[in-house]
Amino acid sequence: MTRISRLSFPAIACLAICLCILTGINSPAIAMPKVQDIQSPKGIKAWFVENHDLPIVTIQMAWRGGAAQDPDGLPGLAALMSSLMNEGAGQRPSLTFQQALADIGAQLYFEASMDHITASLRFLSEHSDHAADLSRDALLAPRFDEEAIARMRSETKAILANQKQSPARTAMRLWYQNAFSQHPYGRAKLGTQDSLDRIQRSDLINHHANILARDNLLISVVGDITQRELGKLLDRIFADLPDTAQIQPIAPVAVKAVASRNLSKRIGPQTSAVFGHAGIGYNDPDFFPAYVMNYVLGGGGFSSRLVNEIREQRGLAYSVYSYLMPLDSSAIWIGALASDNQTIEPAIELVREEMRRIKNHGIGEDELNAAKTYLTGSYALRFDSRDKISGQMIGAQMQGWSSDYFETRNQRILNVNQDDIQRAANRVLMPEALLVQLVGDPSSSQPAKPNDAR
Repeated sequence: MTRISRLSFPAIACLAICLCILTGINSPAIAMPKVQDIQSPKGIKAWFVENHDLPIVTIQMAWRGGAAQDPDGLPGLAALMSSLMNEGAGQRPSLTFQQALADIGAQLYFEASMDHITASLRFLSEHSDHAADLSRDALLAPRFDEEAIARMRSETKAILANQKQSPARTAMRLWYQNAFSQHPYGRAKLGTQDSLDRIQRSDLINHHANILARDNLLISVVGDITQRELGKLLDRIFADLPDTAQIQPIAPVAVKAVASRNLSKRIGPQTSAVFGHAGIGYNDPDFFPAYVMNYVLGGGGFSSRLVNEIREQRGLAYSVYSYLMPLDSSAIWIGALASDNQTIEPAIELVREEMRRIKNHGIGEDELNAAKTYLTGSYALRFDSRDKISGQMIGAQMQGWSSDYFETRNQRILNVNQDDIQRAANRVLMPEALLVQLVGDPSSSQPAKPNDAR
């Protein structure tokens, strides 16, 4: 009996926005509140849900232009900049700034994804003025002190070193590198040990000035504040941002439809694998059929075909999954698993076989109905807290959807039929053009193309 292998989840961070938007068990007590499109007196736009149950306000922000905007030779610039945005601002150095947030119970975080810089601000409504001033300073006048830069650079290097020890994370990084080559999507979001050393304070200052502006700003707000009060608050925080961001266009790119198997040798009892190819975008008419199709194939946990065939029936892997990942300038279908060295190749071939089955024969009516029932019913759980609601709203904005998306989403899924599934499968699934990245020591006579895991 093959030993079941445990898989870490390297794609959890990348999946967060997709899962928040697209998944979610039906509960009459939980419903998505009506979203208001508002505009402040000075023209700052936001999606707003007013809720006075608790004296808390949550603001989610996003600026188009994330790690893909890093200049050549400086990967990791956006991520390092984001990590420094709350490490001192205005007249307050890092410790003083953090203490000022703590004194009013406020939380302020920044992060870079491949296509966006995001931020989250949470505070008690009685401290809204003070929270607004602190967040305004962080947006307009981050200090980028040399001490903080050195500290966050070292912290990022430690994260990179830790990730390098994970075969699953290494496989995911190398998959993107192979899939996108010299395109910005092929670069490591956090950069490299060398590129981090090249980033200077002037680079951070210039990048901040180029990215954070009003014309690429998205905002969602949930909480204990009226529309009139919020308008004033938005102006206080955002009105003095530059009008226009200096964002470089990112060329559209697609993963080549050519089969590839790459190996990064690592001694150990297991091999981690990431597999995928080109996908489909959020605004494609076939996105929802493709999403339902993938739920049946590899997105539905224990109800998915891949888990049933690879884990339940044969015990070849602890976990296997797949998902659609649209990016602003590309789209992919991607998945991962880990198995013993002797069984990794049969496990990957089973992935191909299930892809072929759906591509050639579609899915059963029972499978389709079960997928619809879960995907529409569980959606309500994505709105059971302020943070989740605000995250839903900012995610929808980042994908370019309108505020009525939350009212139409479930119906779009219910409208999917067998013909839609078959059409989406024919467009999306390419079992003979699977790009596979292995990290481990697979026992196989099949030739592999080695690559550098540095």
